[in-house]
Amino acid sequence: MDPACTRSAAYRCTYARICAALLASAFFAACSSSGTRATRETKAPTSETTRAAPEQPSSSGTTAEQTHSFSAAREFRDGHVEIHLRTNPNASVEVAFEKAFAAFAQVADQLSADDLTGDVAQLNRGAGGHWITVDAETVQALLRARSLAAETGGAYDPTVLPLQRIWGLKSAEPRSPNRAQLAYALSLVDWAKLAVDPTYARARLLERGMEIELGDFRLGYAADRALDTLRRSEVNAACVQLERGATCYGGTSRAPWSLSFLDPDDSTVVLAELDLTSGGSWLLVPRVGLFADRSSSEPKLEGELHARFIDPRTGQPNDELYSVITAAHNAALAAGYAEALLAMGEGAQMFVAGRRRLEAMLVSNLNQPWISDGFPARGREERFDQ
Repeated sequence: MDPACTRSAAYRCTYARICAALLASAFFAACSSSGTRATRETKAPTSETTRAAPEQPSSSGTTAEQTHSFSAAREFRDGHVEIHLRTNPNASVEVAFEKAFAAFAQVADQLSADDLTGDVAQLNRGAGGHWITVDAETVQALLRARSLAAETGGAYDPTVLPLQRIWGLKSAEPRSPNRAQLAYALSLVDWAKLAVDPTYARARLLERGMEIELGDFRLGYAADRALDTLRRSEVNAACVQLERGATCYGGTSRAPWSLSFLDPDDSTVVLAELDLTSGGSWLLVPRVGLFADRSSSEPKLEGELHARFIDPRTGQPNDELYSVITAAHNAALAAGYAEALLAMGEGAQMFVAGRRRLEAMLVSNLNQPWISDGFPARGREERFDQ
């Protein structure tokens, strides 16, 4: 009997529009303690999905007979979430799952601009007014989002929502703003005007009309908090997977959490594989986006819509990169960096090269892939142990 689980998390690289996109599809394989392979195939709920394959640790002090693999999945407003565990069969697995899913939902809702009862929505409604008391978790998320915005020079900006609205990215029909509309929206995007007071657990937006939208950083942060509950539940190893990313801990060099990139023309051919023992990874393939006519003084949409990211610094769409995969210490960082890199476009390579805690695979709109030297592909030294 085969004591190892199938390495089956797969990102399928499918090149679209000048053959340049990364799409993910995969299946999950769970192993029983006897070593019998039990495979459950899961269809991706969207075109971008990550799946991690649990494998039994070996030669790490825990034998395959002592550790079982478990999985559970839930549907949330933000999409499909799976949790995979490797732990002692006597552990309270069901309780651990419930706590982790509850943590994800609570944090994701508090940080959502669309949840009217959440902290972020309340801050948006109270923009330009007094301090608003928020949850301690919200304080930490906002502080980290501000820090990321400062590090990326505003390429990631948690106050980008006015720009998204003016371009119609929050509606069913994207549109072209005129110069006056764009200038006004840009004046409301400034992460430095998001004030956070950790001493009294409160925050506020300094100008009326400002709005917070944390983007995929919010989902990564919620996944990280779910992972924290599993650590506190004394689960040996865990991986929390969303439709565009994953965060994990407890993998070993012999049994990492694995992601595979498949040949676009032949899904049986593996082009690259990513192994993590801990940390987060995030995939962004813009699905709805904008072309900017840079020859015009007025911002325009032209051609077919294909991307969904606006550079918060200029207010203009940037279509130089079609897809990004990041690896970092946790999912919040990986997701936030991914959004920033898409905004940076051609400048993304230099940014990644200058950071120890970030690795990335970038695919340009001209079908030109670039992989940073430390990207944790299988067989390379991993740099994200926590």
